[in-house]
Amino acid sequence: RGDLGAAREQLLRQQAVARKAGLKVLAALGRNALGDVERLAGRFGEASAHYDEAMRQLRQAGSGKVRVVELNRALCAVEVDVKDAVARAEALLPEVERAGEKVLIALLHGILAVGAGSDGDWSAADAHLAVFSQPVQTGLIDGEIALLAEKVARVALAAGDTWRAGVTTSWAREIWQALGRADRIETLPGEPG
Repeated sequence: RGDLGAAREQLLRQQAVARKAGLKVLAALGRNALGDVERLAGRFGEASAHYDEAMRQLRQAGSGKVRVVELNRALCAVEVDVKDAVARAEALLPEVERAGEKVLIALLHGILAVGAGSDGDWSAADAHLAVFSQPVQTGLIDGEIALLAEKVARVALAAGDTWRAGVTTSWAREIWQALGRADRIETLPGEPG
């Protein structure tokens, strides 16, 4: 609900319990979640370090959850180096498509839409947005989708494209409202506040 400090504290406790119990995959997933907390706090270096460790632990355990961490690394990269994020998304997409992971597919297309929009290729961005919007259209409530929709809206606004910015901002607003996150609604691109 936006209290990153409390989330960090809970996850650090989770890490201690998982390590003590010898639950390696659970410990790795907690490390991934710590990466998410740091990413949301804008601490991208710390987030990357957590994701790297989570990847190492999940690979060692032979877990298929590695794809989730790889996606999170791309989500982290989209905040600091869009070209790197796009390269990560393009590399991961075929594997995620083979696995049929629809939400991950949508999120990867969201990253690719940010990249295409950043390059001014709105035709390609629209194709990616069509896939990205599918979970929104089915009523899936996911904060990561809202964050990426905001990112696309900011790219569109920077390009002077108020229509695409409005559409993607409305997707983010819908999700944040469903999650009870009025604080996020106040900071949406193009919103007063």
